[in-house]
Amino acid sequence: MFARLTADRTHWGLVLEEGSVHGDEIHNQLFYFDEPTEYALHAEGSLEELAAAAADWFLNLPDDFQVPRTLPQRTSPT
Repeated sequence: MFARLTADRTHWGLVLEEGSVHGDEIHNQLFYFDEPTEYALHAEGSLEELAAAAADWFLNLPDDFQVPRTLPQRTSPT
């Protein structure tokens, strides 16, 4: 699983694998992790622990990156 978010040309990636999650700044075209930054995330645990670690990581990204506090509402296909 992979997520990409952009803030001032900075791309952040999150990879969820069985039993672990990794997150950090990623290359803006190839979407791979370069050298670890101070924001690198590596956590292991249950699905609930990984979800909590990922949420905490998103909320602690640099100040110029704003994480929405609520998700947009999905619309039903018509």
